Amino acid sequence: MRVGLVAGTTPNEIAMSAGVPESRITRFPDTVTLGAGLTAGRVDVIVEASSTIRLIADDLDPGSFERVRGWSKPSTYEGSITFYAAFPSPRPRANCGTPSAPR
Repeated sequence: MRVGLVAGTTPNEIAMSAGVPESRITRFPDTVTLGAGLTAGRVDVIVEASSTIRLIADDLDPGSFERVRGWSKPSTYEGSITFYAAFPSPRPRANCGTPSAPR
């Protein structure tokens, strides 16, 4: 799974603490390019603050992507987190269970 993050943000630390290998992380300069990277298929999931994810998700096709709710910080991360992250990712196709292509 390829993970998209905005460079220099707290989700970078969280992803690394959760064990996401550097080779699976693509960093974007801002949230606009982060969302564009997801829809273009450059990454499979994105990690950002829930308020930011809500804004990005508003621009995504709800039939192709879903927003995961109820996230909690990884038990190995010891820093303080004052927000919840969410991960929009392609919805599985009903007929085969594999992610649908971004539109």
